[in-house]
Amino acid sequence: MLILLPPSETKRDGGAGSPLDLDRLSFPSLNPVRREVVDAVVALAADRDAAMRALKLGPKQADEVDRNRAIPGAPTMRALERYTGILYDALGASSLSAAEWAVASGSVVVQSAMLGLVGAHWGMRLITNLLYGVTPLDPASFAVGAAVLIGAALMACVVPTRRALAVDPMTAIRAE
Repeated sequence: MLILLPPSETKRDGGAGSPLDLDRLSFPSLNPVRREVVDAVVALAADRDAAMRALKLGPKQADEVDRNRAIPGAPTMRALERYTGILYDALGASSLSAAEWAVASGSVVVQSAMLGLVGAHWGMRLITNLLYGVTPLDPASFAVGAAVLIGAALMACVVPTRRALAVDPMTAIRAE
């Protein structure tokens, strides 16, 4: 099973790993587009003021432009260690054993926002060969897919909500 995690807005600085080597990342077929994206981000960061305007960053976020400029030579760390926040803190990556890291390396993927469009483009190209009589951007397919996801989300909310409503609040409070 592959577990996709969203990236966190908060990140740890630093790292002890070697600089970014795209050939060591998962899904190597994405590397040509990854190189284009990294090159474009580094080129944009060359002009700090232009980058801050383009990325709509405030003065307190100016260091983010410097981080982007340093991508090619910056030390790295595993994504599960880099990201912070509720989800990543709950995972407790710093306490994982070597065996647990091996499992996580094969089953957990952080879908980066920066490379999300690359993944979507790659995925669209992949499924194009599997589709019969439908284009990858078929509006009806998108509508049906959205309806199914919304329906599943609603059902996932309705069942626990009905159970919670059936419990007497005073009984729940006394149980604590």
